[in-house]
Amino acid sequence: MPNYCTNDVYISGDETSIEKIKFALESIEDKTEGNVFTTLVGIKPDVTFAEYETEKWYDANISYWGTKWDVSHEDLNVAYSDTGITMSFLTAWSPPIQFFYHLCKQYNVKVEIYYEEPGANFAGKTIIEPEGIVSEEDYSYEEGKYRLTEDESFFDNVENSIEFALQNDKTLTVEKFLEDYEYVDEDDKQEIIKLFNEKLKENGEED
Repeated sequence: MPNYCTNDVYISGDETSIEKIKFALESIEDKTEGNVFTTLVGIKPDVTFAEYETEKWYDANISYWGTKWDVSHEDLNVAYSDTGITMSFLTAWSPPIQFFYHLCKQYNVKVEIYYEEPGANFAGKTIIEPEGIVSEEDYSYEEGKYRLTEDESFFDNVENSIEFALQNDKTLTVEKFLEDYEYVDEDDKQEIIKLFNEKLKENGEED
């Protein structure tokens, strides 16, 4: 079983471009099959269908889509407007950056994709336009959550990390713990110090 990467995507463009993507997606007959990527951008051009169906599908998918498997319309969680499409879905191991690279070229749209995979400890954001990738940010999972989202679970995760760290190292200092959070701003660093000291007191330790 692979680790699954969560992808939150916003596709923007003119009404004609958005309508073309919507039409292609809504024309998929079997919405339970993994066929969204295939429908929108096809398979790798230099691989025949016979080769793809036998031994070359894995390498072709990784290089042309950026991930191991296609996804189904049923799992796409898609919503439409006149100038945009939002979707969220899971992919195996990695985000489908190359798929969206080809999508932007073929449909003349812009894509913003935020992705995260806690099991492999990464998160990031990529912006792609018809000309290619224009922005990439890659972080550890926790730093990505902190920098790229407004997810309030960040400090819940920090608190859990403090508890786990203190269970495994009774001599751990707040200064040592903060080495893993050098990216936070000063106000949030003070909040982490506060949480750390609270956990020390709960464990019967002094500040």
